[in-house]
Amino acid sequence: MDENSVKRLLQTLNLDAFVEGLRASYPANEIVRLVRWMGEDLPAQIAGKPTQRPADARMKPRVLYLSGLEESAWYSPDRFHPVRVLEESFSEIRREVVQLLNEDWPLYTPKSAGWNAYFLYDVFGNEFAAHTAKCPHTWSVISSLPRARNAYFSRLQPGAVIAPHHGPTNASLVAHLGLICPNGDCAIRVGDEERGWTEGKSLVFDDTFEQEAWNRTAHERINLLYAVWHPDLTEVERTVLGALEDKAKLLVEGIEGNAARGV
Repeated sequence: MDENSVKRLLQTLNLDAFVEGLRASYPANEIVRLVRWMGEDLPAQIAGKPTQRPADARMKPRVLYLSGLEESAWYSPDRFHPVRVLEESFSEIRREVVQLLNEDWPLYTPKSAGWNAYFLYDVFGNEFAAHTAKCPHTWSVISSLPRARNAYFSRLQPGAVIAPHHGPTNASLVAHLGLICPNGDCAIRVGDEERGWTEGKSLVFDDTFEQEAWNRTAHERINLLYAVWHPDLTEVERTVLGALEDKAKLLVEGIEGNAARGV
């Protein structure tokens, strides 16, 4: 962004007032990192002059980097309560997604040939009510869990390849619950490691590391993709970050130049 665009975005975000609101609402010892992230680190990142950078150079968050959190490409699914809850509902979720196979599944992006998404809610907190009504059990489980970014069914057609890319922030991680997983060369690479999917089991990773995926089989692959908060975040930090949907939209539009639906 040019200098004028940076100034306009910072004025619109009004981060100084946001930080003052934090100080008025929470004990100082509970918001030390939030004050630094929102009052110092974020303005510097928006201006293109970050004061904090990932220790692991493979991490390249497109929108927001939060310093002081564990940095790893992969995480054990056992560390996340939402993962366990969704895995326990695997059979019913899979049954519902099978019933959706003849529905209209839009491309994830106009350029993502062979990669389709059936959104439940997007990164700005918008529910896709026409979709959630058709998978009521899945939605009842998903809506009972903390929202960290988005949730959708991800469909990768035979022969499809998702090109290498980076996610928006290390504040939340990405979980994939395998629902329909073909045998053969169908996998995802995050950082330097490739892993395949297993039906009923989850993968959890930090998508600010470069990732790519492919399905070189004759059958489609379908996962439930959803976000979980980084395990190092405190309850207060999760609450505050989860309430920033309006600022998240402004950040994505301002930094990336579009209102990306699913990020």
